[in-house]
Amino acid sequence: MNKIILASKSKARQQILKNAGIDCDIQPSNIDESIIKKQIIDSDFEDKAINIAGELAIKKALYVSSLNEDSIVIAGDQTLSLNGVLYFKPKNKQDVINHLTDFSGNIHLLHSGVAIAKNNEIIFNGVYDASMSVKKLSDEYINWYADLCGDDVCSSVGGYHYEGLGAQLFDKVDGDYFTILGLPMMPIVSFLQRQGILKC
Repeated sequence: MNKIILASKSKARQQILKNAGIDCDIQPSNIDESIIKKQIIDSDFEDKAINIAGELAIKKALYVSSLNEDSIVIAGDQTLSLNGVLYFKPKNKQDVINHLTDFSGNIHLLHSGVAIAKNNEIIFNGVYDASMSVKKLSDEYINWYADLCGDDVCSSVGGYHYEGLGAQLFDKVDGDYFTILGLPMMPIVSFLQRQGILKC
């Protein structure tokens, strides 16, 4: 059976696969994401957030696949957009506060890209979206939340962990739970089952 590798250091993505009973090795890719982001931001693509999520997932999968012959490599990436403005992972507590201040009372979109590669070839990829409606948050609440969560939430593109305390921020979401966490499991599992990699 082909070895499965997750090309990510994301604890959330690792936990998702583990909970789904998918045994995998962890091997984060070392691509320079900033170059790819800049190329797309400077391009004429209409929806840059979707293109960045999809392209980064592909590049990560290909990089790790090139180092692991015959392995199944799963990679993901996630971007966030609000009224056409791109947001990336907050660097510190003040960034978290800025993110949540902007999101307060608004609906933002999460774009979760996934790619699966084998022998340096993409065999599956896609981008899946979730619409996130944030409650109207007071400045006091935002500061309390940022203090309580600390730097841990800086690993999340939105500055929140939806699977944890971040669930309190929303009054409505439209999208798959796993897509929100950054690894769309339904299409991944369906593909792996069709390929005979997982039982069905």
